[in-house]
Amino acid sequence: MHSDHVALRRRRILSLAPLNKGVGLEIAPLDSPIALKEECDVRYIDVLDTHRLHDHFRGDPNVNLDDVVDIDFALHDGDGRIRSLAEVASPDGPYEWVVASHVIEHVPDLIGWLANIAEVLKDEGHLLLVVPDKRYTFDTQRPLTTVGQILEAHSYRHKTPSERAVFDHFRSIVAVPAADLWAGRPGSDYPRVYTFEDAAHMRQISLETGDYTDSHVWLFTPSVLIDQIVELGRLGLCDFIVEHLIDTAPNELEFSISLLRIPRDLGPAQEEVVRAQGLQTLLEEGDVKTGTNQEVIPEGVLSRTQSAAHHSPQGELPVFSERELNLILLKRRVMRLMKRALRR
Repeated sequence: MHSDHVALRRRRILSLAPLNKGVGLEIAPLDSPIALKEECDVRYIDVLDTHRLHDHFRGDPNVNLDDVVDIDFALHDGDGRIRSLAEVASPDGPYEWVVASHVIEHVPDLIGWLANIAEVLKDEGHLLLVVPDKRYTFDTQRPLTTVGQILEAHSYRHKTPSERAVFDHFRSIVAVPAADLWAGRPGSDYPRVYTFEDAAHMRQISLETGDYTDSHVWLFTPSVLIDQIVELGRLGLCDFIVEHLIDTAPNELEFSISLLRIPRDLGPAQEEVVRAQGLQTLLEEGDVKTGTNQEVIPEGVLSRTQSAAHHSPQGELPVFSERELNLILLKRRVMRLMKRALRR
């Protein structure tokens, strides 16, 4: 990857949260880490250890083997078992922050992955994501991810990309520059990367071997991902709230987002308020920045969270005092002021 692009990505992540505070974890940095060991206290984690990564990517023109970082934690135990992130990374935790660049779209079980990260993060720790915006990538012809698909993958405890994900990935991706999509040219004008026979073959391999077949399992835009974090939270399946967003810039193909780990000791009513206040503050402060792509937060997300701040799911007032509510909101305001001070 071009060094200027990596440097820009780092600057954007650093604008979301300071990485020089406490111990952090970066997932799958490969040859383009966001968090540099000479600048912060970071641990690197990947499915394979350093030696296996070199073997796996040898001959891949998109990976510079000389820049592949040394992995501190490998999920593969060497005997064929893939351990969970929480199981492997917990000894050096809890972490102040976790970084994952172009990872979330690949994970087979999104809910399980978020839960593992939440387990190793400190309360109010940051999950910092760089995410491809499907509208401006080779995924432009594919439909967006739904919450139902995310729920199904979790219910079936997917360990590898599903048959759906593998076939759709290899059947639908197109070779198209992001700038052309921004200019309004439809993805259908561009050739598919793989043939139908290629897609059928990859599907068959994944079914027969059960091995991990690298695919884009999930497809997002900024507003879609925000909406899904909100809905998964309402279902009790996500311990994060959206904190900040850097929208997709013109002629680029990715956005950056910061998720905040909800404190573990909150009661149900207090947690509901924190979830609602998190997104409401995000919108009020203008942290969701829209570009010429006209990406907006879906109508209904704000109205849902605003109403949740004042009512329980049963429509009754939540059971906490005005003082408790004010303390929760004051805590969040102080956190924001401290973070801004640290960035200066």
